[in-house]
Amino acid sequence: MSQMIYKRGGDTLVWGLKARVKVIEADELEAHLAEGWLDHPSKLFEPEPEPEPEPEPVKKQRKSKTPSENADEFV
Repeated sequence: MSQMIYKRGGDTLVWGLKARVKVIEADELEAHLAEGWLDHPSKLFEPEPEPEPEPEPVKKQRKSKTPSENADEFV
């Protein structure tokens, strides 16, 4: 069985909104939903989920050298 899926933007007018429309096989639905497609046109009216914030870079701590390692630098 096939199913129509929707994504915001595009050239097709769906319930008064521009959307991309695609017909897929039912067994492909989960993969498309994971990519941001919607399984019903009413979901085009729902606010888009906010993207996950970028994780802050982790500062690398300098490994403190032992006194013998420091002595090697001055040889």
